Amino acid sequence: LNRFADRQLANANAKKDVGQQFDSIRWHSAAIAIQEVLRKQLSEQWSPEYANSLATAYCNRGSIRKSAGDITGAISDHNTAIALGEILREQLGEQWSPNFAINLAMSYVTRGLSRMFPDNATWESSNYDAAIAILEVLREQLGEQWSPKYANALSAAYTSRGFARKSAGDV
Repeated sequence: LNRFADRQLANANAKKDVGQQFDSIRWHSAAIAIQEVLRKQLSEQWSPEYANSLATAYCNRGSIRKSAGDITGAISDHNTAIALGEILREQLGEQWSPNFAINLAMSYVTRGLSRMFPDNATWESSNYDAAIAILEVLREQLGEQWSPKYANALSAAYTSRGFARKSAGDV
């Protein structure tokens, strides 16, 4: 089932890449539905990789929903992605992988971006603060193995927080 969900996600990404947002949302929704069935069926055997994949699917669908103007749906998806990522972080503790950390941090960033409007900039800043905290700990842990991919994610979090602060008049 998870391979089938992966194919649905590949289709979703292909649709997104050619600007077909509503088709992409539909494909993401199909993949999420499959992964949710798999999660229920596997219960205790649900792997961290599957959980991270599901969180990523929610985050990606949330970003596409935002682009399509569905802010409520976008925020709901980002909330689900963050909840899944935080559960994963708690369950894995020291075994929490850098890729899982990046995915959770980016879920916080994308939720902040989904809620970016002038009268709510304080809330967005807290999302970016959470992402920055995750990524700064990761940078310290990885030392010389800190990659450009991770640096780009941290830069995006700081930049987005700067825009949120500017929107709130905190210049």
